[in-house]
Amino acid sequence: MTRSKKTVFLFFLLTGCFIISTCERKFEKVMNVSTGTSTDITSNSATVSGQIIDLGEGATQYGHYYGKTTGVKNTGIKTTNGVPKGTVSFTSKLNNLDAGIKYYYQAYLTDGKEIVYGSEISFSTIPSSTVPGAPTIGIATAGNAQATVTFTAPSSNGGSNITGYTVTSSPGGFIATGSESPITVTGLTNGTAYIFTVTATNASGTGPASSASNSVTPSPTSTVPGAPTIGTATAGNAQATVTFTAPGSNGGSVITGYTVTSSSGGFTATGSVSPITVTGLTNGTAYTFTVTATNANGTGPASSASNPVTPSPTSTVPGAPTIGTATAGNAQATITFTAPGSNGGSIITGYTLTSSPGGFTATGSASPITVTGLTNGTAYTFTVTATNANGTGPASSASNSVTLPLTDEDGNVYNTVTIGTQVWMKENLKTTKYNNGDLIGTTTPINKDISIENTPKYQWPCGNNESNVTTYGRLYTWYAVTDSRNICPAGWHLPTDAEWSTLTDYLTNNGYGYGGSGSTIAKSMAATAGWQTSGNAGDVGNDQASNNSSHFNALPSGFHEITGGVGQFITNCYWWSSTGYDTRNNWTLEISYNRALVDRNWYSNQSGLSVRCIRD
Repeated sequence: MTRSKKTVFLFFLLTGCFIISTCERKFEKVMNVSTGTSTDITSNSATVSGQIIDLGEGATQYGHYYGKTTGVKNTGIKTTNGVPKGTVSFTSKLNNLDAGIKYYYQAYLTDGKEIVYGSEISFSTIPSSTVPGAPTIGIATAGNAQATVTFTAPSSNGGSNITGYTVTSSPGGFIATGSESPITVTGLTNGTAYIFTVTATNASGTGPASSASNSVTPSPTSTVPGAPTIGTATAGNAQATVTFTAPGSNGGSVITGYTVTSSSGGFTATGSVSPITVTGLTNGTAYTFTVTATNANGTGPASSASNPVTPSPTSTVPGAPTIGTATAGNAQATITFTAPGSNGGSIITGYTLTSSPGGFTATGSASPITVTGLTNGTAYTFTVTATNANGTGPASSASNSVTLPLTDEDGNVYNTVTIGTQVWMKENLKTTKYNNGDLIGTTTPINKDISIENTPKYQWPCGNNESNVTTYGRLYTWYAVTDSRNICPAGWHLPTDAEWSTLTDYLTNNGYGYGGSGSTIAKSMAATAGWQTSGNAGDVGNDQASNNSSHFNALPSGFHEITGGVGQFITNCYWWSSTGYDTRNNWTLEISYNRALVDRNWYSNQSGLSVRCIRD
């Protein structure tokens, strides 16, 4: 073979080897892991989760980094969960934590050569409880070889329920226990003066003692009660109402009644408690009043005289009550208030609470009053009016604003967000029950193929894993979410396709697009963490910390495939509308990690998608 032919042959030989080598190269798989939620948080431990999305070419270890400062992958403690066995959810138990501290954690996955991480998330441990504060001492009342002591609970229970109280005498150290005021200490010596202190106990121990009570001397012989303490006299039409408080001593015998006496005229009225109304008075005449207490031994000394009042034949409506505090409950609120300074010269017969918005009302004879029939997830204020024989007086000022907790039949609580004129849930629906308490079915096994079922009514946890529900919610077939038993809480409903359009149009027209304008609004609706990463500016998965300017807080919950599998978990989210596309498909809204636009699509009614409820 000539030299030139050898050269040509060698060239083709090398070229062929290169081509063969190039053709046989394989694309490498990339490891991917995401950080999940934290659960079972106590004062010294917590459980954190993660999701292996891709094992790459062969991951060898996975777990979490955690610590008290950010950047845990560099400075934190590492947990190891061994060799991963597939694209699974996993948890790590974190022990020996400090109470009341914020911790950061981050999932990781490694093949021994490189390591990849999920996003860094935080939780806070529960603060340690301590002993209760000191109760507030009330009044000690002597009896025969005993004394009864009143008190009020401490302002702080130390972070743990109070289990009991202990009253201790001085001298003698006699003690008595009970669950509430009053408590009677027995075994005392008659003729000896005693004072008393009270302590409160919880699971952490016994707290400091109250200040000492008044001094009392038990006696074997009971006597008449002491003098009541006079309160306020209020004039009416030929009458007056007098308030008072019980005497410091009942004389060692239960008080059986009180008598109010006028001066002048000596008009009297009796009753078992304050207030007492004296009738038969002369309009235009000034009166003062005293009060006496009576027990089995007789009637004790009179109180000091009340303020003078002059009954009048002309009365009017009451003044405005003074508003107290509104406290939210489930579809209701409880409001406290105090009586008006003037009853208009006529006894107040009732009070009326009114809500704003809605004009819901409730009536009662005294504070507090509970207004029912309210809508969870709505903010309310309240006013109160007083009524007497002449009519209803002016309203109080408005109460503090309270937002009723939005809950489903399972007791899950939802936050809400107002966008334009609409009010939305900030989280995906999590309930396993219809509004009447009936269970929404699921499949067994969870990955069962339902493609041959005509109208399946099912729900599944996102990613087919119950540990995902707290963060991502549940996925429902369209037949379940449109069932007549209703799936959204009372006062809320599944949005129509038009209501979804109202939301996206508002965001588009009000500067929520990427860069401050346009229809690229997906980032404004997506949560600031948890999405698959994208390298394209403006995509949901790019620069996730800048997401969620609308506070809609969308998370990549994926969908449940008709054949039972998990679809696009961590990359996409899909929400049902109540509007049909055709007999087997329905309009939906979709957000994807690698898109800047929000997409309107249709999906099979048998698929499992997320639900966001909107207020009626």
